[in-house]
Amino acid sequence: MIGLAVTFDLGRVHATPWGTHVNEAVSEWPPSPWRIMRALLAASYAHADLIEARPVLRRVLGRLAAAPPPVYVLPPTNPAHTRHWYPLPAWSPSAGDKTSLVVDAFLAIDPASELCVCWDTELQADERETLERVAAAVGYLGRSESVCTVRVVDALTGEPNAMPADAAPDWADGARTVDLWTVSPEHVDALDTSIADLRRAKRLTPDGVQRVPYVVREPHASPEVARPADDRPTLAHLRMRGGARPALVDTIEVAHVLRAALQKRFDVLVGGGRSPVFSGHTADGAVRRDQHQHAHYLVGSDRGQRRADHLWIWAPGGLGPDELGAIASLRELRFRDVPEPCRVALVALGDTRSLVIPRLMGPSTTWRSVTPFVLPRHQKVRGGRVVDGPVEQIERELAYRGLPRPAEIELVRGSWSTFKVTRPGVSRRSARRSVGALIRFREPVLGPIVVGAYSHFGLGRFEPAT
Repeated sequence: MIGLAVTFDLGRVHATPWGTHVNEAVSEWPPSPWRIMRALLAASYAHADLIEARPVLRRVLGRLAAAPPPVYVLPPTNPAHTRHWYPLPAWSPSAGDKTSLVVDAFLAIDPASELCVCWDTELQADERETLERVAAAVGYLGRSESVCTVRVVDALTGEPNAMPADAAPDWADGARTVDLWTVSPEHVDALDTSIADLRRAKRLTPDGVQRVPYVVREPHASPEVARPADDRPTLAHLRMRGGARPALVDTIEVAHVLRAALQKRFDVLVGGGRSPVFSGHTADGAVRRDQHQHAHYLVGSDRGQRRADHLWIWAPGGLGPDELGAIASLRELRFRDVPEPCRVALVALGDTRSLVIPRLMGPSTTWRSVTPFVLPRHQKVRGGRVVDGPVEQIERELAYRGLPRPAEIELVRGSWSTFKVTRPGVSRRSARRSVGALIRFREPVLGPIVVGAYSHFGLGRFEPAT
């Protein structure tokens, strides 16, 4: 048996079934063998270092096509969609109704869960090596918004819940049925067929494509948490993908770009205006004085990585409907001197008690610096003794946030000097001292913990120490 395990890194699956109009708001689930094999072949064309692997890959695809239709292990999903109105050529400020509606349907999926698909066949050593190389090069499955990571597996990762109808599983009665596309082994070359060629030939399907009926038992999704109508979300989790993602040491720049992008989206949605939640300023431009209740823009990386993978927008005072609309509509971030934008998508929304993100919120008795604590004030020397140093300032900042007095604060060494500690456009000569620290509390404390200068731009963030 040989198979593929797929995680959708942005928590979304966009896949319009073949022959279906996008406005029908239908998503192909599970992804058909035809779609998966075309994604593998496309990856071999997209990467120059896979050119020599293409003949072996075609042998692999032939083996998959000759095998019985595959079985799937499907994770829970939830259907969702967004609506977009595009201006027609006849549109003008005086003819604002000349627009066209496009429905973008997708399936929301936990980025940590895996879809597994397995074929009952065996591969030779060189074929498996080639499949592993090509699978690692697949960037998306479905439309380009379906950013994914693919790896090769030797067995199913769980109990199958989608399989050909002729296998007649015990749970088939009452299960959902769907037709998935596959290709016959004699027509593997049909995987190269382009849509343009089909349209020119006035055909709907390539040669050798077959519809195989499947039965699907939908896994139970986690129940939604009931939220009081007046209880606003305080935390939004976004995932960022792209080969040119900034490094974690550029946290303050990433936060600056994220803040500017959200304020721009907010301005478009409300028809002009500044969000006090995003900006930290009141309508008349004055700085808010409500003890850090407005948005913090936090940046994180996957374990062992140095590039930004996660974005969190934490507003203890709550995110309003317009702020949520701006966050949900954000699709990309553009950084200076980087030609390609980074793709972003909202993957979770809630508060610090309903969302389970241990690395951000704990709880824990011991917290360690992830980004440097930047001193809000200059330390002083009085009577030959340093007063108001880093430890005292951290302790004071924790008190400002309503956190308990720590049992101990220990300064720790690290590459804190490599982090940028001034916002874009501000001279580095004005940079204040930055340190790393280990904070120990007497009882477990719930985060996020982010304190100090530029804490709203991701500096001074702590994670539970492991």
